[in-house]
Amino acid sequence: MRRAPYRQPGMQPARRFSEEQFQRWIVQFAQLNGWLAYHPYDSRRSEAGWPDLVLVRGDQVLFRELKAENGKVSAEQQKWIDALAHAGCDVAVWRPQDEKVIEEALRRRSGGGVEKTDPRETAIRELLAAAARARVVFGEDAA
Repeated sequence: MRRAPYRQPGMQPARRFSEEQFQRWIVQFAQLNGWLAYHPYDSRRSEAGWPDLVLVRGDQVLFRELKAENGKVSAEQQKWIDALAHAGCDVAVWRPQDEKVIEEALRRRSGGGVEKTDPRETAIRELLAAAARARVVFGEDAA
């Protein structure tokens, strides 16, 4: 079995990845960004059409079907994609040419890109900002 070459984040994946190599690249990149990744060990013993990857980080769960550049989604795979989407899940098909979308999705913060903060932390930031504005108004150094 031939292994996909390790690639540093930000490097371009090879355009001619097999699905196995493409999956290995995604799992490595996901793990580097704090995701748990699940792939059925032997998909022949799983429900037909179940997505290739389930990725979990914090409150995010991604279901991803992976296809080679020109791979086709089977009827069973489409059935699962439609059912998961109808249930409100984040489900999609990823291909090697989607590398920028993939990297962005795996880098974004929990909650769809919005950093979750404690309300107390927000209040402290607002107080500090108000204090800094007051120093400017009263001619005091911000240092």
